[in-house]
Amino acid sequence: MGSMAFLNHGIYPDRLKFAIVRLIYQKGEKTDVANYRSTSLITTLAEILEKLVYSRLSQHLNVNKILTLKQFGFEKIDTNTAIYPLTDVILKALNKHIQIVGIFCDIAKAFESVNRDILPEKLCYYGIQFLWFRSYLENIRQRVETLHNEFGETSSGWETIKNGVPQGYILSPLLFLLYINDLPLGINIDFKLLLYSDDTSILISGPNIQEALSKSLIARDIINKWCMTNCLS
Repeated sequence: MGSMAFLNHGIYPDRLKFAIVRLIYQKGEKTDVANYRSTSLITTLAEILEKLVYSRLSQHLNVNKILTLKQFGFEKIDTNTAIYPLTDVILKALNKHIQIVGIFCDIAKAFESVNRDILPEKLCYYGIQFLWFRSYLENIRQRVETLHNEFGETSSGWETIKNGVPQGYILSPLLFLLYINDLPLGINIDFKLLLYSDDTSILISGPNIQEALSKSLIARDIINKWCMTNCLS
């Protein structure tokens, strides 16, 4: 059965759902697992199939202008492009002697926080059939391997990923962006909100610090409510 048949029948083969996870050291104490970033090694056929779906999904999002313009963590957009509108708002406020408050949020374990009961509803809302993605997310099997060291190579047993979207997979970042795509809808027009993948920045201005702080509490409550509704609290 060819890759197009897999797509047409809403099937992602179980034989392609095995991945080896290896940890890449980033910074800090090497004995702290939080200082490592995971990468998933999948089969060549799985990578080709995911890239094919990614291409078609990206085309659908671009043609229909689905992703919010407040999202900068997509494809080839760099951090400088995201930083400019933030600094622009701050500098304009300073020039006008307006007080400004910033709220900066980073979702811990973002991919693991995606609720698989809510994700289908959001994909369907954006005109995306969830049948194939349901098959894609079911029964994903991973094991962690360490690289060669003085103790040799070790690995864990195979475990099934039951929550969220899998870390290190090609489609996962795009599915996560769709999951949080409706976050800006609840933010008041008076607030400046920007997203960079799972990082959320909100700037609130006011003629004095008391009003700016009061508005920031409203923005905070809106973000908290969205997170609780979407099981990201």
